[in-house]
Amino acid sequence: MPLDAFTLTIVGFLVNLQLGGLLLFSWNSNRLNRELLFLGICFLGAALGGMIMGNTAGSIIPHYKDFGYSLLFFAYGAAWQAARVFEKRPLRVGYAAAGGIIWFLATQLTDCECITWVRVIAITGIPVIYSLLAVRELWRGRREFLPSRTALCIVLMADIALFVMRGLFILAGGLSADAFGQNWISLLTLIAIAANVAIAYLVLSLIKERLESEQTAQIMVDPLTGLGNRRALSAYADRILRRQALSGGPLCVAIIDLDHFKKINDTYGHFIGDDVLRVFSERASMKLRPTDYLFRIGGEEFLCILHSANEKDAVHVMDRIRTSMTDYRPCGDPHAPEVTISAGIASAQAVGYELEDLTRAADSALYEAKHAGRNCVRIYKATMESAVAS
Repeated sequence: MPLDAFTLTIVGFLVNLQLGGLLLFSWNSNRLNRELLFLGICFLGAALGGMIMGNTAGSIIPHYKDFGYSLLFFAYGAAWQAARVFEKRPLRVGYAAAGGIIWFLATQLTDCECITWVRVIAITGIPVIYSLLAVRELWRGRREFLPSRTALCIVLMADIALFVMRGLFILAGGLSADAFGQNWISLLTLIAIAANVAIAYLVLSLIKERLESEQTAQIMVDPLTGLGNRRALSAYADRILRRQALSGGPLCVAIIDLDHFKKINDTYGHFIGDDVLRVFSERASMKLRPTDYLFRIGGEEFLCILHSANEKDAVHVMDRIRTSMTDYRPCGDPHAPEVTISAGIASAQAVGYELEDLTRAADSALYEAKHAGRNCVRIYKATMESAVAS
């Protein structure tokens, strides 16, 4: 069935106009999401540019369609900027506008009408380059796991493929392509309109997923130290312990306590006490291995999961953390007492892979470290629990 080019132009105009308007409305509701502003500009530019290019009534005006193509290129440049804003990278407005500006100046200064293949390559290549840049920006940020990111990259790559196919069809058939070729071009245009709808939906989905991820992170993070809290511990420990239990691999849990922390609070005040907690968290995090995780589970109490670590490995890590505080004094006062820590370690090989059992055993070892004079590390032994009970 033949697809009327004028009808497709109207449909494309209305769809892009509506998408652009909705995205700008969403941006106006929350101006923190500037990517919506640039993407809204992108769709509005595409709507206006497409309408100008498809309107034969204006063909008597010199370079009328070239102005439409310039708007289209500006739109693709805005889409690239939307991707950069989303990935928290600086704007490159000059580069984004370069495609449209260079095209318009080139068509004003040269007679490109006689070089059809040059025009087709430029009309195809400029949007493809901007789209590839947008995909690159999104893919560079893939460490931040957002489910819609991959889907958006796939749709953008499909849109790029459609643009390339459309250009090849025009090059193969020339501007006076037969009806069969024109039908294929029209079909590709219709698919591209559908792709635009998918792109707008996926961008909104990406923003929603990031917001949910940030809210989840706020719930899971201790605001004072930036470490995971008890909720984060439960989520992480359940996954890692189950995996290690299946493989039978080594794992240790350590509970760390700052010695005489109440005395620090009483002597210097809670503000300095908070500073001690922050300094300890920073220094301890720097001494961990890449596979270790540290959580704040109470006032001055911390829990560390040492993945793939036996008791000897765990003691080595805890001693590194313990000695990292030797040069620190509250308020920078050289006469202030040293901030020391005690730690108790329990291994999965000794007590199993249940977090509750590991925590209880590590707590018994911590009690033994306190009983031994503090500022030391102790490993859980079965006899410790009976000593704690007594």
